[in-house]
Amino acid sequence: MDPSKHSGLGVASLVMSIACALGLVMVFAIATVLESASPSGMDEDGAPAMLLGCCMFLLAGLGLLAIGIAIGDLVRAKSAKMLPILALVISGGAIGLSLFLTLLGLLME
Repeated sequence: MDPSKHSGLGVASLVMSIACALGLVMVFAIATVLESASPSGMDEDGAPAMLLGCCMFLLAGLGLLAIGIAIGDLVRAKSAKMLPILALVISGGAIGLSLFLTLLGLLME
């Protein structure tokens, strides 16, 4: 295999990390809109809050899967390294930012 060619694992991890990052941005945007829609805020025991929480966990799992696939592609000897490194940066940044925002929200209560 030519080292300049990208492997399928690198492309898959990059696509998954981009989907994870965009999905987490959308979940936080929806949560912000729902929180500011009513004066008392979003009901924490309501269905929208539960659905947003489940989506956030699923997207974080997708990000962790993308990190795992990117690491798997990085240890391969004959593959290009640019796409898995981008996937690691995007997934790690998205998961780290979502953890930071979640902890910040918990501390503000």
